[in-house]
Amino acid sequence: MKRKYLISTLLASMLNIVAFAQSTDDLNLSAMMQSADPALFVHDSTYYNWCNSIIKDDAGIYHLFYSRWPKSIGFYSWLTHSEIAHATASKPEGPYKMGKTVLKARKRYWDNVTAHNVKVKKFDYNYYMYYTSTNTGKEKLSENDLVEAAKTGYSHKYWPLLRSNQRTGVATAQSLEGPWERMNKPMIEPHGPIGTVTVNPAICRGEDSKYYLIIKGDDVKSSKPRLIQAIGTSDSPTGPFRLEDKPAFADIPTEDVSMWYDKNRKRYYAIFHAHGGNFIGLITSEDGINWQKAKHYEVCKKEVPLKDGTVMKVERMERPFVYVENGEPTLLSFGVKKGNDAFIVFFKLTEPKDKQKVLADRWEFRGIAIDDPGYHVWGSSPIKGEDGKIHLFATRWKIEHKFDPGWRSHSEIAHYIADKPEGPFRFLNVVLTGTGKKTWDKCGIHNPAIHKVGDKYALLYISNDNYKQPPHPKNQKIGMLIADHLNGPWKKVGKDGCILSPSSNPDHWTNNAGNGVVNPALLVHPKGGYLLYFKSNKSQMGVAFAEHIEGPYVMYPEPVTRNNLAIEDGYAFIWKDKICLLTTDNHGILNEGGGILWSSDDGITFDRKEAGFYPFEYYVGKDRLKKAKGLYGKMPKFERPQVLMENGEPSWLYVPSGFNMNGDDHTIVHVLKLK
Repeated sequence: MKRKYLISTLLASMLNIVAFAQSTDDLNLSAMMQSADPALFVHDSTYYNWCNSIIKDDAGIYHLFYSRWPKSIGFYSWLTHSEIAHATASKPEGPYKMGKTVLKARKRYWDNVTAHNVKVKKFDYNYYMYYTSTNTGKEKLSENDLVEAAKTGYSHKYWPLLRSNQRTGVATAQSLEGPWERMNKPMIEPHGPIGTVTVNPAICRGEDSKYYLIIKGDDVKSSKPRLIQAIGTSDSPTGPFRLEDKPAFADIPTEDVSMWYDKNRKRYYAIFHAHGGNFIGLITSEDGINWQKAKHYEVCKKEVPLKDGTVMKVERMERPFVYVENGEPTLLSFGVKKGNDAFIVFFKLTEPKDKQKVLADRWEFRGIAIDDPGYHVWGSSPIKGEDGKIHLFATRWKIEHKFDPGWRSHSEIAHYIADKPEGPFRFLNVVLTGTGKKTWDKCGIHNPAIHKVGDKYALLYISNDNYKQPPHPKNQKIGMLIADHLNGPWKKVGKDGCILSPSSNPDHWTNNAGNGVVNPALLVHPKGGYLLYFKSNKSQMGVAFAEHIEGPYVMYPEPVTRNNLAIEDGYAFIWKDKICLLTTDNHGILNEGGGILWSSDDGITFDRKEAGFYPFEYYVGKDRLKKAKGLYGKMPKFERPQVLMENGEPSWLYVPSGFNMNGDDHTIVHVLKLK
């Protein structure tokens, strides 16, 4: 009972380590922006067009809600005569068919002057139109007064009154065609870190089902007017919203926020116009409350690249809006002013070409890394040494023992070295052979995996005590060597080097597994602790956890991959803020004879996969394999993928094959480079 308690405690602590908050902040809108098509701009000969918000209905029609006000009164009439209009299109970028006005100022209420800053959202079964408006308070202003204020602008005597009475409200409808029912009071008043006004509403619903609102106001701590963004939450899309004391973003004056929750990246994003600055910015938050600059903070300059290759210079480029469909940003739109015209422009968002490619598309064949005549060579694990050289730890066995059963009876770990990742590699020495005695590691020293851990090196391997259990001995286990230097001396950890065996629990998925536990893939967790991935049973991948490199390792109770067809030879690494496993795909889950890149947020659930590498022929061509000699397997394919990481990228791939491409009588190791 005591041992069972200790194991469960260790497993729980390691699961806490695994569930770390890796940064998923990789959204790069700048790289995704495509040039704008002037034919799709939303122009109007009599109105300035601004403040755009796009939403798709259940029939697949796209609806554009936007603000407009008459050119005859001047651009500053946004504060006095703006109204909200509605247009439709079959694509999010248009072209849009102009519709009707759907919201205007109304008398005798808080919103009796202007209707502006529109955002339309759907929550559950209703639509919500968020907008800003103002009023004249106790002053009774005539239409002429409003026109004069608009024509004069900021210096007009009524401008401060109209500005300071700006508030945000919401109207609701069951259809995008309306009717829109307004609230008789503003949705939110200035409080918390902002004073004077509540404008530029941006709202989204989080994964916790709460509603998050970013709203602009004057900084209460500033003696001069300074615009900042406050963040508030509510259990209802119509409020009340309680603003946090800490602003969402106060580094620089900002406005015109558009916000959304990214379900794929599990974080919030908000795009804004840098007031007084020549850029559009992006901030992000994991909890919706605490915000910071996004990794790709500056989205673009305030200019419009056109599809003909020219760049349109503009006076204003504001009101950024990001349209999200199927969880991905697909369109970025702005209100733009040029001369006496203001119009809406659209930029399609598509992933950069290098991101559209799966990992398998990016490998380039660079040649043969290890060719050791007289020996079959397999499973080469790379590492860059302190000497600047590249070291490969591979298994080899003499060809006189044949490929099978030679790999499980006579294989040994050999050390090879080269000046460059592509080789050529030369043999240095033998690191480990089977004991030949009655030990768990009597024979078949195989599957080496080398890692730098702190100031030491760990070399993992598999072995068995009786190779006469074809085709894959069920008595295979995982061991570990430790050394201070890559050249050794190497010492087995614990009493005999063994760190992982199949479970003795009859209910565990590895119990009595036909292949034992094999294919070790170690991951040093950035938050501390160690994850040891392995293959077992029906050729699925599992994981064991340890607080210390030498163990003890506690196995997770279930496989971490969900595959009906066999995979093997996983290599574990962190890439793009995900825990990845690169495995073979011998039976065609994606590409028979290729590889699969599995990825996970927590290191346990590997629910995403893409092609990790393609079959041999894809990289060298059919002609190059015409004289290939088959030594193991039914087709030329890469196996036991091992990766050399450089600057956080899987830069080099080392793979053996059961076919010798030169027609020789032994297997060799190949090397590919990431393009």
